[in-house]
Amino acid sequence: MTSRPPSKITQEPRHRRKWIFLSLILALGCGGYFFIRKSLDEQNTDELLIRKMVTSEELILELTPKLDELGKGLMNLRLPDPELADSLFEKKLSSIGLEAIPENDESPEQKTLAREIQLNRSKEALVSSSEFSPWQAILEGVSFFESGIFRIVKGEFIGDEFEHFSTEVKFGGLARRLDDKWMGLSGKQMVEWRKDSEGAWRISAWKSKKMTANIVGQLLFSESLDSAIPNRQELMQIRRSIHQEAAVVYYQSRKTKMLSFDFSPTAMNQKPAISVADVDGDGHDDIYIMVRLGTNLLLHNQGDGTFREAAADFEIAVPGNTTCSIFADFDNDGDQDLMLGRALERSVYYENNEGWFREVKQEIPLPNLAVSMAAADYNNDGLLDLFVATHRPGSVGTGLGIESGNSGKSWPERFLSPKVAAKFREKFEYSRSGAIPHKGFLNQTGPPNILLVNKGGGKLEPAPETSQLEGWENTLQASWSDFDRDGDPDLYVANDWAPDHLYRNDGEDGFTDIAKEVGADVFGFAMGASWGDYNNDGHQDLYVSNMYSKAGRRIMSQVRGLDSDLLISAEGNYLYRQNEHGKFSHVSGLEKPSLLVADAGWSWGGQFVDFDNDGDLDIYALSGYFTAPAAVASQVDL
Repeated sequence: MTSRPPSKITQEPRHRRKWIFLSLILALGCGGYFFIRKSLDEQNTDELLIRKMVTSEELILELTPKLDELGKGLMNLRLPDPELADSLFEKKLSSIGLEAIPENDESPEQKTLAREIQLNRSKEALVSSSEFSPWQAILEGVSFFESGIFRIVKGEFIGDEFEHFSTEVKFGGLARRLDDKWMGLSGKQMVEWRKDSEGAWRISAWKSKKMTANIVGQLLFSESLDSAIPNRQELMQIRRSIHQEAAVVYYQSRKTKMLSFDFSPTAMNQKPAISVADVDGDGHDDIYIMVRLGTNLLLHNQGDGTFREAAADFEIAVPGNTTCSIFADFDNDGDQDLMLGRALERSVYYENNEGWFREVKQEIPLPNLAVSMAAADYNNDGLLDLFVATHRPGSVGTGLGIESGNSGKSWPERFLSPKVAAKFREKFEYSRSGAIPHKGFLNQTGPPNILLVNKGGGKLEPAPETSQLEGWENTLQASWSDFDRDGDPDLYVANDWAPDHLYRNDGEDGFTDIAKEVGADVFGFAMGASWGDYNNDGHQDLYVSNMYSKAGRRIMSQVRGLDSDLLISAEGNYLYRQNEHGKFSHVSGLEKPSLLVADAGWSWGGQFVDFDNDGDLDIYALSGYFTAPAAVASQVDL
């Protein structure tokens, strides 16, 4: 996306407004345009405010590459790189830097125990651009930076002349110190910019606000795929992404060349995954990799720290379009069977027959449109059952997206039965009829989820209770847990573009949605859920992966009259703590005293796990929509 100099913005108000809408569409993944436009138009928003919003977002896009240059200089232990002094800074600037880490606070007693240190700030001083080095005291103890990135969290103009701009800049990075310890740095600084006579923006002040150093003797993890796959040809196969190659061709051809009608350069509802399981019962975990294009891979653990690709040996080199899998003993014969969820084709169940996987056909075909699955014995009959989460194709939030392809059928008719397709259309039309004021955008209609009951003998069929869990939204993940400790598993369903659900298992009476009743109903664009007792009080707590968007928070905070659900939708991940009465409290946030586990970017499938074996659950939260191929990547930062 190309930004324009703010000084050139002279369009009529309606043209200026479109830049706000464009930024919000980028920030919220489409659709936010409609609520913002409605709020601005209804309230006759002051044109100076509109101009500030538009110009601020454009300027942030313009300044982001400049901060990237600072990050590159940091990789060379220079902040800033001397070559940037004349082009990026005013000749004199106000500076508050960081002081050296005190000697007695430098190292933890244990190699894997991180020591958190709040760094002291130096006194404010007026310095020349050639003398400016706010982190010099820290950099003197660093051998190299593994990573480091500056990002603008928010910004605002000072005064009405649009020539002085103040930004809150966040930093996160990892460095190896001269004493061979590792140091994670995270913090914020206020960076002020002024426009010179030629229209260029230069830094006029850099004031460190807060910086935290976490120092540890050794890292818990290191990237080791090269050593784990000794066969070079297999390594190339594993590292290759056929989909990424196709995406580059698609964009470079101006979106004219695609492998099929169903091809999408972004994930949409075709989200691949990995599963870790001891496939052959030899005591070593194997890794099953699902792909969109090509065939699925199985990294068979050799027991010596290396893996061999062996999907074909086990008869599970399934051609693409697999979104999820579960290895579990569905037939109670002591070995791991395999359930494959697929989006564009029917899901498939494979029985493990002495190390060979054999497809078991079902009387009632397994569903399409699967994006994730969760297994549990919901009816306590001794057999694992399966909840299949579904998500519609196309772009949710920007319209129906049910146009016909070369098959002559729209997606409901392609992937759903005639009866279910008709019900989807009925529900969709109702949702956009205005019958639910302001909620069509925040309650998008999707295909029904499915609860499969295990009848034994490899037979799975829709459960009698499945209608209670259908949802008719767009679910990305669900997670079972007996949170109320009554002996049967309950189900949390994380929905994209719709409220989440917490279904209490009431045994013979089926399931009841109690999310609102127990306080687990804060709206977010949910993309994952994980249960765990993080505070060791005997109650299961819940971590929900949502979306944190800097741009979304900046823009929506300035527009009056927005729906409260939309306002909170870009606040990041939620941690719910369960109390002794079965209620939940939302305890995460972006500032203390909240627990700081919310800012995880565009987050997916966060999980509780005790990484350091200290008896407390930690959280691993994936972040980012996808890493764009370098050939077509954008610098837009949301």
